[in-house]
Amino acid sequence: MSSLSLGERTLIWLDSFSDIDRKKKVYLFELLEGATEIKKTIQDSLSVLKEVLTEKEISKILDSANNVYFESLISNLEKNDVKAITYLSKGYPKPLLELKDYPLVIYCKGNYKLLNERLFSVVGSRRSLPASIELTKTFSKTLSGAGFTMVSGYADGIDKTVLESALNCGSSPISVVAGGIDEAISGSMGQLLERVAKQGLIISEKPLKVNPKPFYFPLRNRLIAVLGEGLLVINGSMNSGVKYTYQYATEYGKKVFAIPYGVGIASGEITNHIIKQGAMLVTEPSEVLKEYSLKTETQKKEIELIGIEKEIFEILKERPTHIEEMCARLNKAVYEITPTLSMLEIKGIIVKVGVNVYGRLVKTEE
Repeated sequence: MSSLSLGERTLIWLDSFSDIDRKKKVYLFELLEGATEIKKTIQDSLSVLKEVLTEKEISKILDSANNVYFESLISNLEKNDVKAITYLSKGYPKPLLELKDYPLVIYCKGNYKLLNERLFSVVGSRRSLPASIELTKTFSKTLSGAGFTMVSGYADGIDKTVLESALNCGSSPISVVAGGIDEAISGSMGQLLERVAKQGLIISEKPLKVNPKPFYFPLRNRLIAVLGEGLLVINGSMNSGVKYTYQYATEYGKKVFAIPYGVGIASGEITNHIIKQGAMLVTEPSEVLKEYSLKTETQKKEIELIGIEKEIFEILKERPTHIEEMCARLNKAVYEITPTLSMLEIKGIIVKVGVNVYGRLVKTEE
């Protein structure tokens, strides 16, 4: 981080004071912008600062206005393999700037360039029925395969399933944590978050060594809501943090999708509620992808069919067909097309529907 500009250094230094609120940090940054001697500038402005900051806050920033303190911050970030990106930095994610109270600094562990990919957020309850978990696996795998980078939190239940499903299919998910990244990794989800950091990305607006307080989570949820092009709500009670995520998503004009839930089941009340409020009811991933003119991974593969693969698929467009009929129409021997049929099955494009009878598994654009 030796290439940091003066402004970036000042922001990282100011952001390290987690108990000083954002408005005060913005005020201080405006006061200190361009100053090369921060301590002297603060001392020269004490009469003004006393109207904004408490004596304790002034004392804290004065004691920390030195290179030793700043270098210790940078050293700790590097030790934890965490990168600090300020809103002045080139890599700062544009969606976050939509927020009225956008983070002055975000902290990243993993591939921070993922923030420039197409992102999609999925949230839900810690306590979820097996059916909801299975749906989450299906949606996460399919949306990842279609080109979205999945974004979620790091709690048990739906968040965990989103991250694991994306990781297991070779994708690179993003986990947004509420406290310092080091604190999150040292918690119960540490093993999973380590996997996310290696294959995807962990981000936070809180500096290292900050324990997540209860009111940090609703604030964290605004990042999840605004980062994604859309938000899928799997489930959640009416009093869960999912409600905040939904409210932020609608406030910032994001498309919101929800899976309908059984009446009277508390863990899914929020989805039925937001569907009534205008969220799009979905039951399968293709309905989400259609809104973004994207295709599933399988549909992409169909378009890439060449040679005999394409010829076989054209035959199966008509109806399920016996292998001997295909051979006759293609003027091929059985042994010549069997390997191709097997490959098309592996790709999930065709399926055996009877003894040596094959049919299409998915549709292509006619």
